[in-house]
Amino acid sequence: MSNFGKQLYIIRKHKNLTLRELEKLSGIKFVRIGRFENNMEKPTLENISKLESALKVKFEDYEKVTREIEALYKRFIDSLIYDMSDFDYYIDVIKKNEEVYIVNSFYSLIILIMYIINIHKNNLFDIKKIEKELDRLLEPKSDYLQLYYDYKGIRLYKQGQKDEAADLLASAITLANNPKQNAMIYYHLSMVNLSRNKYIEALKFAELAKNGFVEFASFRRILYTDGQIGSIYSQMQRFDLAIDKYITCLESNKILDTSLDIKALILRNLSWIYIKSGNYTEPLSYLAEAEKLDSENVNLKMYKIWCNYKLGKYNTARNLIEQYRNLNDLKSHKKRFQLFSGLVYNADTMPTLALIRSAIEVYEEFAVNRDHELMNFYIDIVIDLLKQRNDDKRLIQYLETKIKINNEINQQRNY
Repeated sequence: MSNFGKQLYIIRKHKNLTLRELEKLSGIKFVRIGRFENNMEKPTLENISKLESALKVKFEDYEKVTREIEALYKRFIDSLIYDMSDFDYYIDVIKKNEEVYIVNSFYSLIILIMYIINIHKNNLFDIKKIEKELDRLLEPKSDYLQLYYDYKGIRLYKQGQKDEAADLLASAITLANNPKQNAMIYYHLSMVNLSRNKYIEALKFAELAKNGFVEFASFRRILYTDGQIGSIYSQMQRFDLAIDKYITCLESNKILDTSLDIKALILRNLSWIYIKSGNYTEPLSYLAEAEKLDSENVNLKMYKIWCNYKLGKYNTARNLIEQYRNLNDLKSHKKRFQLFSGLVYNADTMPTLALIRSAIEVYEEFAVNRDHELMNFYIDIVIDLLKQRNDDKRLIQYLETKIKINNEINQQRNY
């Protein structure tokens, strides 16, 4: 039993025995037991037999459970790389066998599995307490620590700590040489760097991730990575390349067993790219298809209003605003919805100062986090309103700001 010492320690602790108490029960000196636990001395068969009698266990049974945990962990890794989305299966298995697993020396893998599931489900309450436990249990320079750092990076990213996330993910790559895990880390690095406006880095890591997914024939992950590459091109304002990528994703999705949510997301993202490129007719057909799959998506509703407004279909846009009045109750989209409503109801009239102020507030909301994509979209609205208002002083100010934004983007485009 390769992990005998660790297993002995866990069982002794679980039974609330000190080394001296176990000495009395087994007849083995407490110093030697300590050496067994720290892998400083290998126990003889006779020693093992005495310890089994004292602890009322069979170490062979723990070895079987260890193999079971290792098999479960391996299957879980595959479920991640092939995006099987079967987390409930693992929750059920772990819950059913919790009492057996908790006294096994490989219980840290069970904690790691549940940690990753919680990250995926956005159950971040008390997550740092779990991280503290994993920091203590996982061995350095191991595949397990690499996977933990990967998903700790995702946790940081989800909580807005993008730079810290990028640093941790970069260090995860150096911890082990597990090709499957590396592919996932590259994918996550691409995602995080895109959010940091590091487009060249994001594209590089996306290509590395795709190569890994191709090697393991993870067709869903290949699809997601192509979508990621399309989003990178979109933010770099390479709309032709972005559209090609997303159309490829639509074709791939036809032969893959992906969820309706994924197909709807692809359709919405493709529509958004067309909108950013100034094409407002093409998105409407894609949005109609997406609506059949997910009619309550907030972005879908906003895109429909915008396309009809830009096409001069003001009555349709007004009807949509009335239909989607509940968006006014969403904190995340309230200001944007009010802006769209103001634009639609004041179409073909001199924009009011209140409407311009509304547009500037929305722009500034995204400028705080340097979200180039939405900064560009909303600053164009501000500029258009200022032109209509003949407010040359502020118009020059925002035109200069737009140039600065595009210079930042162009620095990343010239690769």
